[in-house]
Amino acid sequence: MKKIGAILLFAMNSLTFICGLGFLFGEED
Repeated sequence: MKKIGAILLFAMNSLTFICGLGFLFGEED
């Protein structure tokens, strides 16, 4: 159970990071 929670947390952090980068680059363009 703890492993699943860690994977979910990692996935959410990755998605947030990627979305943040896309937003920054999108604003620059």
